[in-house]
Amino acid sequence: MNNMTTNTDDKIKRIVEKSAQDEGMSPMSPPDYFNAPSKIEEIPYDQLPSPIKKLVDEHKVAIEQLEKFQNALVEFKESGFKYTPELSKTFKEFFEFFDNELIPHHQKEDKFLFPVLEKYLLKSGEHSKYMSNNQYETSVDVMEDDHLKMLQVGALIFNLLGIYVRIPDTVSRNLIADFVFNKGMELIDLLRVHIYQEENILFPQSVKFLSEEEFATISKYIK
Repeated sequence: MNNMTTNTDDKIKRIVEKSAQDEGMSPMSPPDYFNAPSKIEEIPYDQLPSPIKKLVDEHKVAIEQLEKFQNALVEFKESGFKYTPELSKTFKEFFEFFDNELIPHHQKEDKFLFPVLEKYLLKSGEHSKYMSNNQYETSVDVMEDDHLKMLQVGALIFNLLGIYVRIPDTVSRNLIADFVFNKGMELIDLLRVHIYQEENILFPQSVKFLSEEEFATISKYIK
């Protein structure tokens, strides 16, 4: 997974700035991530514009991959961190999916859907303010930050697994393996919630605000 790097200094800076500020109600805040205050009425799949359907279809593939990855992580932990050829194959397949499909999926959203949607969210007032620097935050910012965090956590897990298989000391190996398990479950939870938020907030917002002409343009890149 050599290509899991990115030039995202601006996004990293935004995350650090927000984490240091007083907590306020963001566009997709707790108390309950799955019952965010901005959730709007669900739109049936067959009524979605074609690029949104494509993104939803890719989410279904991602969920299947997450199930396999989670099962492998649980087996890994319950076996006392015995790294079998079967587990190695499953982990390899997941990170190939991560590199070859998940990252490009996020890039399509970041480049072609989110910038158009964010303009409407800012114009319509569907945003909050950062607490200290008076900048606006939309649900697009939340999703972009998630994309960056998933990239970082995924790269960390991948690199730690590479270290794990090369360390002879059992105690050190088990410590790394336990950390890999915990970060892997964190990545799974983050991605599942992220998919839920996109399909129940971001995508319906897109259908609400974007025109047919805008979706036609986006469909040239998300197809």
